[in-house]
Amino acid sequence: MKTRILIILFILSTFVVAKPSIHYGIITGSNSWGLAVNVIKPKTEKTSWILETRFYDCKGENEFNLQGAYGGTYSFNEQSLVLFPIFVGFRKTVFHGKIENNFIPFIESGAGPVFLFDGDETIDRWFKRWSDPSFLLTGGLYLGLGLKFRFPNETNIFIRAGYDIIPLSTKIDDRSDYNGAVVQILFSR
Repeated sequence: MKTRILIILFILSTFVVAKPSIHYGIITGSNSWGLAVNVIKPKTEKTSWILETRFYDCKGENEFNLQGAYGGTYSFNEQSLVLFPIFVGFRKTVFHGKIENNFIPFIESGAGPVFLFDGDETIDRWFKRWSDPSFLLTGGLYLGLGLKFRFPNETNIFIRAGYDIIPLSTKIDDRSDYNGAVVQILFSR
């Protein structure tokens, strides 16, 4: 375990040397929704290193919410699972110098540890449910593509689409993986 942590810290240290750009936004996918933060450090004119962290709230396959007639929301088949992946990856711009416009297409990939926290769904009260969650550490992979839109004042909007591969060593909430499509909208300034 200590060796894994040292390897992760070594990889993350490459992002501290130079001033990277930071992008933040929302993410949704086949299994979840949440927040994402990307740190991008240019390597060359066409390539960049990426450090990405996400905070996912996973939904169950049969989970749904119902709005009451007099207000209030009721959840059925609720799943309490949070994924926290930290991916280190590589981004390459495509058609570099061939598109004369304010958008830049790119392809990217990333891999790294994924922390899973599973709350006890049998407990009704939210704080008690999360007081002692079960924990699992696994690895994950992301493959994707996207567009970077440049605006005045160094404002950027990224639209990314890809696929997460997150296998589990043991079943959590009757699933052995959390693979699925993801879409992100990120902003930076």
